[in-house]
Amino acid sequence: MIYVDQLSYEINGSQLLHDVSVNFQLGQLNVILGPNGAGKSTLIKVISGELERVRGEVSIADVRLDEWSPQRLACRRAVVAQFNQIAFPFTVLEIVMMGLIPSSVYNKNLATENDVHVIMEELEILHLGDRIYSTLSGGEQQRVSIARALVQVLSATKNNESCCLLLDEPTASLDLRHQHELLRLLKQKIKNNYCILMILHDINLALQYADHIAMMKEGKVVKTGAVNNVITGETLNSIFSVRGVLKNVEDGGKRFFILN
Repeated sequence: MIYVDQLSYEINGSQLLHDVSVNFQLGQLNVILGPNGAGKSTLIKVISGELERVRGEVSIADVRLDEWSPQRLACRRAVVAQFNQIAFPFTVLEIVMMGLIPSSVYNKNLATENDVHVIMEELEILHLGDRIYSTLSGGEQQRVSIARALVQVLSATKNNESCCLLLDEPTASLDLRHQHELLRLLKQKIKNNYCILMILHDINLALQYADHIAMMKEGKVVKTGAVNNVITGETLNSIFSVRGVLKNVEDGGKRFFILN
């Protein structure tokens, strides 16, 4: 679904990405891990088309990024940034409904207002519909932004087209319950023609929910693959310069990481 080949990005003499080649597949929850300054957000911004003057190639659904029309790309790719500041006094419902705008390219099977309400209910923000976005807590704002992104690509999935969601630290502002509720919801979505790519900092969330991991350090992807192959005690100690071990959960076959 998302193919990155020999990608490099430099700004003001600083090399932020170095010959990055990595693929993220449909039907997987893909997670990028790495320390601060590793290039994770830069990679997401390049894949989304936000950054220009990039060396290398990015393709989404076998089409080069620069060959997509903006409206078609908006139907197949949605982005949730770390920070989502909105200067105007839009209500929550108005912001989520904005996700419907790109879908006018379709002649049938359009997402509806009822679909919007379903997604808002899934993210537990339906009761906030009349609230002004700027009055919400950080976690509530994040869930609104994720709802808007899900609405944005919904018409594509209803027309049997694949789509991708790019999320930069989507759990950062969420409380413990909503972190897990969000990731459970996204795990359900990948069954319906979604490729989900997100940045996480919580190793244990990645261990519990990720299918595929790209580990980054100093602008490079240093290891990529299935979660159990990539997240090892040795790799985490090397990448994050910490001492820790992976433990097995007795019930359920999951693992968790703890510092020594």
